[in-house]
Amino acid sequence: MNFRDFHVKPRKETENYRYWRDDETTFLISNYKNMSVKQIANYLNRSLSSVKCRVNYLGLGKLHSLSSSDIEFINRNLGKLSCAEIARRIGFSQAGVLKYCKRNKLCYKVFGDNHHNTIHSDEDFILINVLYDEGISVSEISSKFEIPYATVKSYLFKNKRRVASDYYLYVD
Repeated sequence: MNFRDFHVKPRKETENYRYWRDDETTFLISNYKNMSVKQIANYLNRSLSSVKCRVNYLGLGKLHSLSSSDIEFINRNLGKLSCAEIARRIGFSQAGVLKYCKRNKLCYKVFGDNHHNTIHSDEDFILINVLYDEGISVSEISSKFEIPYATVKSYLFKNKRRVASDYYLYVD
């Protein structure tokens, strides 16, 4: 018996609602892994929402695990593709990919040219640093690259911009 069984009045059976019989519940438990919810609903002559609610009530769930090829694809493309893109390509949820990365202590951040919001290339960023080290002023660099002065300053002094090769610093 469940806690709810003691405190809630049982619902009456009507033409729109009927109780789950024991044989229906055992059929659901035994065939949930092999059949889709829609097939089970058709077989039991129940609504889709009724079957889903019963599955939730019984605590049944289909566990999706990553195959070895999926794991290899994730490891090969981390740092190059975003987690959403990796998840879409392997047909898995983004939360599942993130959970795998966190469980295995993998860095899933995307830096530099691989990041989707990158405006200035890694080569420009490295060249800006080299020019500044050679003694060229920030205003000259910003006018040569046609980049705002504040952006060049943040690249040089605030260390906000990362290049794609920085990914490997975070992995180790």
